[in-house]
Amino acid sequence: MLMRQRIDFHKASSFIAAIVHQTVEMSKPQKKFISWVLITWVMLPVRHNFLNLFRYSNGQYCEKSIRHQFGCKIPFINLFLVAFKDLKRKENVAAFDPSYIKKSGKHTYDKGRFWSGKDQQTKEGLEVSCLSIVDVADRTAYSMEVVQTPSGKDSTLIEHCVEVIEKRL
Repeated sequence: MLMRQRIDFHKASSFIAAIVHQTVEMSKPQKKFISWVLITWVMLPVRHNFLNLFRYSNGQYCEKSIRHQFGCKIPFINLFLVAFKDLKRKENVAAFDPSYIKKSGKHTYDKGRFWSGKDQQTKEGLEVSCLSIVDVADRTAYSMEVVQTPSGKDSTLIEHCVEVIEKRL
């Protein structure tokens, strides 16, 4: 059992390293960091924050470096396109799903009133919209992008959804 887990982990880490290496829009240090953090993130047995990432880095990164790397823009869409390039040959459907997140506090960015499907009413909090590609044959959805929904002061919710879908598809 343990041997099988090691083989699976090695396959997953090789897959991640290959995808990150094929992505052109990242610098060499950023590629190294992304490969490291994606593997380390899965293995962390504690709360996920910068300090704990530093503690489990074995001296590879200091906390300031980790904060700096997370402050840089990461081209997740390009990573997705490299990882799932075989989906282009299959029958796919785009799925868009907004999700309500309960949030309190006076200083939360873009907090507003959003529809909660669970409670069947609008509630105070945040909303994120997930754009996914659904492989029809495998009946599997692959999350492509998650975007925080603006609280509606500048544009309507429909305009935001259309903008996200048109931008990525």
